[in-house]
Amino acid sequence: MSFFTAVGVEGLKIRKSKMIWITLAVFTVAPLMAGFFIFVLQNPELAKSSGLIGDKAQIFGSADWPTYLRMIAQIIAVGGILVFGFVTSWVFGREYADRTIKDLLTLPSHRLNIIMAKFFAVFFTNFLLSVYVIVLGIAIGFFIQLPKGLWRWHWTVVLCC
Repeated sequence: MSFFTAVGVEGLKIRKSKMIWITLAVFTVAPLMAGFFIFVLQNPELAKSSGLIGDKAQIFGSADWPTYLRMIAQIIAVGGILVFGFVTSWVFGREYADRTIKDLLTLPSHRLNIIMAKFFAVFFTNFLLSVYVIVLGIAIGFFIQLPKGLWRWHWTVVLCC
């Protein structure tokens, strides 16, 4: 089995599993919460009436694109440790849980191809999850009508963080 065939098999396993949909749902909550905090910052009367949520939202500062994109980047960094670790452990641990490790090791292919295909599948899946969070975050930013100015230097916040 070649490396590309192994990557295709790993991708098929990920695509057909419920794990990816659960992970996607968990990562959907993050930009929604960031958008909610920015929405509370934009509306001072809502911040006063919401109490603790308004106080927590004030920690982030102003309601603009740089603040919002920094918040999204922090969510990916902190939440990614947990979610990306879960995806990685699921991809490698699935063979043991499904009792297919013996079948996998008897295939006429190099074990390095299998391991590298798993790492590539994990990297690509986690990359797509990050892109999903960024795109959803930008869509939410437009929905809550953040001030204009996204297309200038603010992309460096996402790329650098």
